[in-house]
Amino acid sequence: MEIFENYCIEQTEEGCFFAYLPHDPGCYAYGETREEACEELSNLTCEQGIDLHALTEWS
Repeated sequence: MEIFENYCIEQTEEGCFFAYLPHDPGCYAYGETREEACEELSNLTCEQGIDLHALTEWS
C-alpha cells in the first residue's frame, strides 16, 4: 500500500488497483492500473465536490 498525503492506493489480490481517501471511507475507486485508479478517484472527488488536487500532490 502506498500512502500519499491524503489518499492511499493498493493493489488487490486480483491485480487491479484500489485508490481511496482514508478520511472518507465512501470515496474510493478501482482501476486496472495505478494511474487509472487515481484518475477515477479524482473524477469521483470532483463529482462529490472534493478537490483531490488541493488535497495532495501527484507524483
